[in-house]
Amino acid sequence: MTTDYKQIGFKAFAVSFMFTTYDYIAHLMFKSLKIVSYPYNIIVDSPLVNYAIVKLITTFIIIFVVLWLIHLIGLDFGLHFENVITLLIVVFALQFRYTTIQGYSSDFNTLNFINHIITFGLSLFTFWYFEGDDN
Repeated sequence: MTTDYKQIGFKAFAVSFMFTTYDYIAHLMFKSLKIVSYPYNIIVDSPLVNYAIVKLITTFIIIFVVLWLIHLIGLDFGLHFENVITLLIVVFALQFRYTTIQGYSSDFNTLNFINHIITFGLSLFTFWYFEGDDN
């Protein structure tokens, strides 16, 4: 079994990009999810833009590692299993980071957790739909 790093990288980037985009829109639309501060000022002086940049990079790395490990170990239970495992790991890893480091309120963390499940699930579904895989 050979690992196709390009395919894993493409899926990791595509899903990360969609997730970041959907999440960015959710943070713009819902006042209860508004990002008012962010500890890293990377490019611009906008907490939400910096949040999105870090999210894109972080989720790409996590997804790439998860997919690589799934293929390395040989867990071949189908695409839906792969998606559920990836969703759980990414959402819980991000949520752990937010609850331990960022200092947001518990209401924000709860709503953001729900937001991440929905937006990440939508990203995986969108990728699966356009990929055309029948698994």
